Amino acid sequence: MALVIDRAASALTVVGPESREPMVLRTASEPWMATRDRILDAAAEIMRHRMPGPEGARPEPGESTVEANLAAIARGALSFYQQSLPLLGGLLAQPKRMATHRDSMSKHGAGPGQAIAGIAAYLRAEQGLGRVEADADVDTAAALLDGACFHQAFLRFYDEGPDATPVPPELAARLARTLVGRL
Repeated sequence: MALVIDRAASALTVVGPESREPMVLRTASEPWMATRDRILDAAAEIMRHRMPGPEGARPEPGESTVEANLAAIARGALSFYQQSLPLLGGLLAQPKRMATHRDSMSKHGAGPGQAIAGIAAYLRAEQGLGRVEADADVDTAAALLDGACFHQAFLRFYDEGPDATPVPPELAARLARTLVGRL
């Protein structure tokens, strides 16, 4: 088991945010020092740098339309959740592993709640510009958009497995259009 983990850890590569130089967790060349936590931390870094977050490319408030921006966020979230669902099963099945993963993600300012917070922050900024109604419940709107994206990705994974075709972009547009009608 240690050899498998060691080989997996030696393959983990992370591109640093300030640099184009890769950071590599090299445990194969070290005496056995890699712990499960270090491997999970490295995996969280890889996900953070190689996969877009669930909120997708964060749009600039005031640019494009709110509907187009929410559709872009939904496309990013749908893609992210569809890619990350296979990882979720193993975490949910083992509470200790889930706790370790949660702690690791928290260290990096990541985790499921961050997507909703990011979408809500975007909508709040649009409220400040008068492009979203002042009395709109942006926290609930963010949760609805993110939750719908997660659920649609789950249904696709459930029906088609890990090699499921991507969720059609039209779905993201329909989710955004429906949500904007209430904002």
